[in-house]
Amino acid sequence: EKNDGTAIFGFIPEEPGEYEVTIMIRNEVLGRPYQIMARQSRDYSNLPQPTITNLEDSTYGVMVNDKDVIYATNCSAHVIQVFNPDGTTNKIGGSDNAGGQPSNPWGITQIDDTIYVTSPGNHFVKMY
Repeated sequence: EKNDGTAIFGFIPEEPGEYEVTIMIRNEVLGRPYQIMARQSRDYSNLPQPTITNLEDSTYGVMVNDKDVIYATNCSAHVIQVFNPDGTTNKIGGSDNAGGQPSNPWGITQIDDTIYVTSPGNHFVKMY
């Protein structure tokens, strides 16, 4: 509990599968039980070692997807840097910040084929 009305919760399941999680604080159940799907962990020891350059101080979010593509959000440059397993790079966004491009991208994750990017100053999640 963070004393501001929020709490951080985490657990590590022993086996992959579906779990029903109930959160309790001071013997009080919070919300309804949550359904969680735990997947087998990935072996990252055999990932290729790309050369990642130009990561600046304002790089906050980093994600590796199931195709071993690395994404890094750069908040001040308004871009998401993309590092492919074959060593090529590209980016989403740029300094002109036109429609559909990230604005202060921070956190990043991927579900199926959709990439979700958070933007803390703008209070939204953008999908790509």
